[in-house]
Amino acid sequence: MRVLWLRCRVGDHAIAAAIRHPVPHSVGVKSPLHKQSGQGRIVGQVCSTRATDWPPGGINRRNIARMSLQDRHKVAPPWHTACVLALLTGIATFASYVKLGSSRPRLDHVALFVLVTASEWAIFAFCLWRSAPDFQLYIRRSLRDGHSPISDILAALMLSAVTLVVVPVTMHLLGKSGWGSVQGMQPRDEREIALWIVMAISAGVCEETVYRGYLQQQFSAWTQSTSLGVVIQAVLFSLVHAYQGPKYVLVIFVVGCLYGVAAVRRRGLRANMIAHACLDIAAAF
Repeated sequence: MRVLWLRCRVGDHAIAAAIRHPVPHSVGVKSPLHKQSGQGRIVGQVCSTRATDWPPGGINRRNIARMSLQDRHKVAPPWHTACVLALLTGIATFASYVKLGSSRPRLDHVALFVLVTASEWAIFAFCLWRSAPDFQLYIRRSLRDGHSPISDILAALMLSAVTLVVVPVTMHLLGKSGWGSVQGMQPRDEREIALWIVMAISAGVCEETVYRGYLQQQFSAWTQSTSLGVVIQAVLFSLVHAYQGPKYVLVIFVVGCLYGVAAVRRRGLRANMIAHACLDIAAAF
C-alpha cells in the first residue's frame, strides 16, 4: 500500500504521521501517541512529504518514536556520507603516495603543509554543505558560542593530559619494534613552523568536525548506537593515517575512541578542537 509520510513539528517534538492522498497544506492528524481516551488532535504545518511503502509493523508508538529519532539525529543523506568517505579515501591515498611523514617525502614541506591544510578545510566545507541544519548549528556553536569557555579550556587540558598518558602506554604495550618513521614532516625553519601551526589548528577544527562530529553522529544514528558510532569513526580516523604505519594506526584508533567519548560526554567539540590543535602544535617542538 502506498502512503504519503507527513513530517510535522509540534513544539519541540518531531512526529511522523501517515495519511492518504490528497494532502492539504495544513492538516489535522490523529496522533498515534494520544491517550487511551482518544482525545486530542495534532495540527501541524506541512514541512516535507515523500511517498513510501507502508513500514513493517504499521504505524505504532515504537515506529513513530524510531522515525522521529532518526529524523532528529541523522546528519546527512547516504549519498553525502558516501562522498565524504570517498574524499577521505582520496586523502589517505594521496598521503601514502607522497610518503607523508617519511624521511624522504615526494614534496617539500611548504607544499605538503599547504596541501594538507587545504584538504582539511575542503572536507570540512563539504561536511557542512547539504548537512542537517541541526548539525550545522552544532558546529557553529562549537566554533562561536561564548558560553563557558573556561570550562572548555579546562576540559581540553584534561583531555590533553589523558592523551599524553594513554599514547605512551599504548605504544609500550605494542612493543619497541616495527614503528614507522613520522619525522619527515617536522618543520625546520620559522616559515615552516608558522605553516605547521596553521595546519595544526586546521586539523583540530576540521578533523574533529569530520570524525567526532559528522561521522560519529551519522553512524550513531544509522546503527542506533552511540558506542558503535564512536568505534566506527575511530576506525576511519586511524585508517586515514595509515601512512604512519600499522602500529601508529592502532595508537590513533585508541586516541580516536578517547576523543569520541569526550565529544559525547561534553556534548560539543570545542574542547576536542582545542586539545587536538594544541597537541599537534606541540608535536613540532
